[in-house]
Amino acid sequence: MGNCAILASRQPVPRLPPSPSVALVCELQASQGLAWARAPQPKAWASLVLFDRDQRVLSGRWRLPLRALPLDTSLSLGQLNGIPQVGQAELFLRLVNARDAAVQALAEINPASAHEYQYPPPVSSSSSLGASSAAPRAGFVDPPPPAEEPVGC
Repeated sequence: MGNCAILASRQPVPRLPPSPSVALVCELQASQGLAWARAPQPKAWASLVLFDRDQRVLSGRWRLPLRALPLDTSLSLGQLNGIPQVGQAELFLRLVNARDAAVQALAEINPASAHEYQYPPPVSSSSSLGASSAAPRAGFVDPPPPAEEPVGC
């Protein structure tokens, strides 16, 4: 693994209404030279949609390419993939459902676990991600929706 910076932070977001238009946007800023002499300058950014079309949290271990500026939160995933990546820079993050926070807090942060992180799935335009959901591949904590019970057993 090349250059690596490990930053750990938890940010609870209570009572965020689910919507497929809600995204987490991260901007990488850096200072050159004397850090206190100049304000940090934006260098790259990444975006992750937080909910699927069925209003479920897209919990899991995500790997996001850091994109070239300018930051544009209005882009679809397809358009976002057209924005050049800044070198090989990537952001690795875990998105956790609140009910799983205590267990997930015990997880070790280790660059050797990078293989466990997946690129986000495209947000489906249909009303359900169905069997093609990225849940099993992405280490989702949320269980899939319950299967329908047969009637009249």
